[in-house]
Amino acid sequence: MDYDNVKGIQTNQFFLEHSHLVENLRDGKSQENKHEAMFVVTLCRYLLMQNYNPEQIIILTTYSGQLFCLRNMMPSSEFAGVKVHVVDKYQGEENDIVLLSLVRSNTMGSVGFLSIPIRVCVALSLAKKGLYCIGNSAILSKVKLWTNIFGTLKEKEQMGKALCCQNQTY
Repeated sequence: MDYDNVKGIQTNQFFLEHSHLVENLRDGKSQENKHEAMFVVTLCRYLLMQNYNPEQIIILTTYSGQLFCLRNMMPSSEFAGVKVHVVDKYQGEENDIVLLSLVRSNTMGSVGFLSIPIRVCVALSLAKKGLYCIGNSAILSKVKLWTNIFGTLKEKEQMGKALCCQNQTY
């Protein structure tokens, strides 16, 4: 409540819903979701155009495969200073704006470790000014904690299939 609203976006927190499936990587241990990565990179670019310093923005994800996918989409000439990390490696440090790619979206309906409350708490508690998440709410809703979170976000109209920005919708 003590911080300014995020420039260029109608709300300071939002969960963007989608149903685009993940791709399992060759090692079989990690996953990536290119749809989420493209959205997060585009939103980051938009926030930089709103005159935020790169150091004010962090992109977090829940899988190392998604981390590499994001980094590959972010040329250093354009995104120098924007931090990109896996949630578990970034515990305890806040940032002004957090963009969170949850990755999990599969035909089996598997939530994975996003069912562990402490991991969810860490991921959702690192933003000072703005938190923007992208994920498959249908799959995450299988976990009571996520169902409760989505209930609150829906009441506040902070959840949907499009994020309204100042001049356009992404």
